[in-house]
Formats: sequence, structure tokens, C-alpha cells
Amino acid sequence: VQTCALPICYTFRHLHTGMTAPDFKLEKTDGGFTTLYDVLGKDPLIVVFWASWSDRSLEELRNIELLRQSGNGIAFDVMAVNVDAQALSDARKDSLKLLIQSLEVNYPFYRDDGLNIFNDYGVIAVPSSLVLDSLGIVRVVINGYSSHGKRLLEDTIRELNGMLPPAIAIFDTSIHRPPEKALLHFN
Repeated sequence: VQTCALPICYTFRHLHTGMTAPDFKLEKTDGGFTTLYDVLGKDPLIVVFWASWSDRSLEELRNIELLRQSGNGIAFDVMAVNVDAQALSDARKDSLKLLIQSLEVNYPFYRDDGLNIFNDYGVIAVPSSLVLDSLGIVRVVINGYSSHGKRLLEDTIRELNGMLPPAIAIFDTSIHRPPEKALLHFN
């Protein structure tokens, strides 16, 4: 059973669990462009919005790689979307490539030049992550990278791989729940 307090559930202003994620096109840090739906396949997809100045972002990126290498039959893809700044100089792009190499992870990295996707998705904090199923449906959104968020991310990936039964979200009704219309415009 998965419990979820309201602030954790509403971490993206324009996305929520159950929505189909809007497609986008981003440039890979090592060149070339791809879209979200080019990356979606038979496996779940973790999309991580991260920044090089955020230690929690770097920790999450490393832990996602550890989950990939765990050898437990867990299959998923990753899109690591850098949101450092509206525009990056060539020197900053080069230092970003060096940082990515130092992380020793084996999944692709992308730059959100202009922060268009960051704004379109309504990302509230860095790092923020979402897990999509193979159809592009948002299964979970995570703001920050707490121990609860790490477990939620891992459990969702295991669930989508058939290793856990489907989670049942239980909202804490002991707190005030605003009307649905207000929740749609949260933050």
C-alpha cells in the first residue's frame, strides 16, 4: 500500500498521475536530437529534471544507475534532462559534459535549452522526476530526492516490471483536501 500526502502528489504544475505526458524534443549533451516518444518503448521511463549545482540531483542520478545495475531483472530507460540555465555558453556545455562523464552512468543526458520543457511541465523543484509507463502515462511524480522519493521511484519501477502488485494510493484524509479545481491550479 502506497501512501501519499498531497504536496508529494502535486510536484509538477502541469502534470499529474494518470495524464499522458506531452511529447517534447531535446538535444542530447553529446549531440543530436530526440523526442520523448522516441525514447518510450516497452520499458518504463524515468525522466529526471536535474541541475549540476544540486547535490541531490547528482545523488539521484547515481542511484538510478545503481538501480539499473542491480541485476534484479529491473528494466527501465532514463532521460536525464539538465535544467542548469536558460542558455549555456560553450565553456559551460563542455564542463557539463565533464561532470556527466564523472558520474559514470550509462544513460543519455539532454539539455533543456531555454528551459521550455521545465516550464511546460511546470517543474517546481530540482531534482524532480516522473515515471512513465510504456504508453507515456504518468505513473508517479517526485519532487526532490528524499528517502521516501527514492523508494517510491524504485517501487514504481518494480511494479511496472511486474515485480510488485499494483500500488493502491491512499490519501491522508486527516488533512484538509481542497476542492479538485483548486488542486489543478496548485502552485
